[in-house]
Amino acid sequence: MLDFLKKKQDEKSEGDIVLKDADDGGKILIEYKNKDGDVILPDVLGITEIGDKVFKASLFGKCKITKIQSNTVKKIGKKAFKGCNNLESVSFPMVETVGEEAFKNCSNLKDVSFPELITIEKGAFSSGALNKENNLVKVSFPKVKTIGKDVFSFCTNLKNVYFPKVETIGESAFWGCEHLATVSFPKVETISEYTFAKCKDLRSVSFPMVETIGYGAFKDCEHLATVSFPMVETISNDTFMNCKNLTDVSFPMVESIGMLAFDGCSSLDSVSFLKLETIGYGAFMNCYILSIFSGNPNVRSIGDNAFTKRETYYDDGSDVSEYFPLSFNVEKLGFKGVQKRKGGQVKYEKI
Repeated sequence: MLDFLKKKQDEKSEGDIVLKDADDGGKILIEYKNKDGDVILPDVLGITEIGDKVFKASLFGKCKITKIQSNTVKKIGKKAFKGCNNLESVSFPMVETVGEEAFKNCSNLKDVSFPELITIEKGAFSSGALNKENNLVKVSFPKVKTIGKDVFSFCTNLKNVYFPKVETIGESAFWGCEHLATVSFPKVETISEYTFAKCKDLRSVSFPMVETIGYGAFKDCEHLATVSFPMVETISNDTFMNCKNLTDVSFPMVESIGMLAFDGCSSLDSVSFLKLETIGYGAFMNCYILSIFSGNPNVRSIGDNAFTKRETYYDDGSDVSEYFPLSFNVEKLGFKGVQKRKGGQVKYEKI
């Protein structure tokens, strides 16, 4: 009871606005009573943070604000505007952190620019898989360094993104961004699991600094044709699965390819991996027209069904020389590791 009374004493009301002290010497907005129309938070109040769930829509009341502006806010809390379907414009020129699901399901938000933003937390601008009304088209965050998990997932109208300072992209960050056509991340070093999965309009990607790609990072990117990763050493499982228009790949440093990494890349006809040592299970399964595999003659391990396709019959790998005429130093050849093809066989060329 005493804690409750003390908490109330710490709060201060200014009309529709309820505030409490922040650790940085400013104020935290903890309640806004009139969730309707345009909202301008006066600079004189010194509000540096919007608290968790302040404007969040609920089952019993919708958030009807259409615009919000503040020149002093530096942090937006968790779910602060979640479900604000009428919100069309936000202006926070000093914001540095956007919290978890802060703008999730804000279906009418179209253009967002936060010039000082550094961190975007999990699901901040995401949309539910069944919510087809997400209208976010453009975002500009020139100083962001970290993009969290699911941040833009299912933002189906997002078309172009440019993050010049981002170093890490979280899991599923752009999952289901169907109309995302171009991406630019010149400083990214890590791409997490399923980051760009189901980005159907993505056509070309180049990540000059990336060293690690997570599972399924580009899975089901149907129109992806060209990829370049000069620093990557390991391609994880499912990374490019079902990228059926992929024709040009460049991985000069790759040493290991995971399971099903290129499964279903039906337009891939030739590949080159200068330093490759390990090919995982089904890595090139269902690459129907793959005919030239230029690679390191010191490949050590080829997994089961690495080059098979469903329409063919298989060899058990007993006569390695027939399929590796350059005498690759294979120590482990998986059962059904290499396919016979009607009218010929896969040709392997030395670099």
